[in-house]
Amino acid sequence: MRATPRPSDARSFVFELATPNEQWLVAASSQAEQAAWIEALAARTAHLLESQSRGADDGAAAEKRAALLAELRAVPGNNKCADCGAADPTW
Repeated sequence: MRATPRPSDARSFVFELATPNEQWLVAASSQAEQAAWIEALAARTAHLLESQSRGADDGAAAEKRAALLAELRAVPGNNKCADCGAADPTW
């Protein structure tokens, strides 16, 4: 997933959110909110990718991953796959 500002839409604080299969244009209410969203999306994506690449960990790390996954699933719209629309996706 990648999130980048759209220079042509500078006054409307629009940014592009892209996965390998789809792209969305998202509008924030301010430049600060736009930057915060992009930073948060990049940080969460990096964290999840890093967690996956480490493989098996101790129980505490597995619990933390489960808590993060529950947090992500609780975000409105995350009850379906962003790429194909299937219900209850797994990451």
